[in-house]
Amino acid sequence: METNKIRALLVALDTGSLMKASEILGYTSSGITHMMNSLEQELGVVLLDRSPAGVRATEECDQLLPWFTKIIEDENSMHDELDLIGQQKKRLIKLGLFSSTSRNMVPQIIKEYTASHPDTAFQLLVCNVEEITDALSSERVDAAICSEIKAAKFKFFPIKTDNYYAILPPEHPMATRESIDFKDLEDETFIVSPYGTDFDFDYELMKRGMHPKISMMPIDDPAILSMVSCGLGVSVLSDLMIEGYYSDVAIVPLNPPITRTLGVLLYNKPHPDSYIMDFIHTAKSLF
Repeated sequence: METNKIRALLVALDTGSLMKASEILGYTSSGITHMMNSLEQELGVVLLDRSPAGVRATEECDQLLPWFTKIIEDENSMHDELDLIGQQKKRLIKLGLFSSTSRNMVPQIIKEYTASHPDTAFQLLVCNVEEITDALSSERVDAAICSEIKAAKFKFFPIKTDNYYAILPPEHPMATRESIDFKDLEDETFIVSPYGTDFDFDYELMKRGMHPKISMMPIDDPAILSMVSCGLGVSVLSDLMIEGYYSDVAIVPLNPPITRTLGVLLYNKPHPDSYIMDFIHTAKSLF
């Protein structure tokens, strides 16, 4: 027994008309009439009481309706289960990333990648560098999009350069400068988020022997901009951290420039996964 005939029967009974059922289901009038005749012949019972006013269920049909309904419900459940199986068979890529790359890099890469790899799904972990390296080492993520980390156990594929800027309150004495030496900020209070920082910032402090007052807060980059605009301190943020957010702050280039190299970081293995390598190639082609 073909379930499309049962579906057609249920729609015809619901609308009270074979004509309306044919319009809803996309059949011709003669086609749906033939389906009902065929179903009645197959079951050996008359299912529809037909008249110029429409159709209604016969007594025999009323007795069979619970079974018809269950057949359709079971078929729908089976298709739902098949969809779930299909989703579970997708290749899952687990990515570690900074909040800035999650906003301004990764969506573009995923969109481009899934267009050519529809069998792939992504799981994203937003965290700082220490957490990213730990997640890679323990294989909780397959790869990370972050700044360069030089260590034998990791392999880095550079994608783009990201420039840093001094972020100052608009009324700050250095706000109108064309550029600022990072060393000039030593006496300032820095507003820093653990989810927006990485080894690059710490490295610049150590390289210059700077020990500024750091106000570490569990906030994201937009909140840092808001706090700086209120005069609570200064910060140093990159292009990606600033992109897409507008606050009343002064954004001043650093001189000499400070940059970070962003790319894909992998746990160093002899034969990287082909899906991950395709992901890297996609990222490189975009940036």
